[in-house]
Amino acid sequence: MSMRKSTRQELRKCRELLHFFLRDKHCYFCKEPLLGYESYAKDGDGQGSPISRTITIHHKDLDHSNDSKGNKTLAHDKCHRSFHMKLRWRNGEMRVN
Repeated sequence: MSMRKSTRQELRKCRELLHFFLRDKHCYFCKEPLLGYESYAKDGDGQGSPISRTITIHHKDLDHSNDSKGNKTLAHDKCHRSFHMKLRWRNGEMRVN
């Protein structure tokens, strides 16, 4: 099944907006740019390229019910998962008996 032309255009525009809003933003954990340097979108052309990295929202205080803006930050999904795995390991949740 193919995607409608209007849906493809909307997806490209969404990608362009993501490139615009995430430009100069860095991962909370590794401090690297959220988007790879290969990511490029010319503002206004509606031709945003696919996002090469998976980005997620991290709750700084680890309380997922606290959705205040100051508690949420962006991170690479890989860095975010690594942080939580290390946290679980430190808390003894992953120890082998």
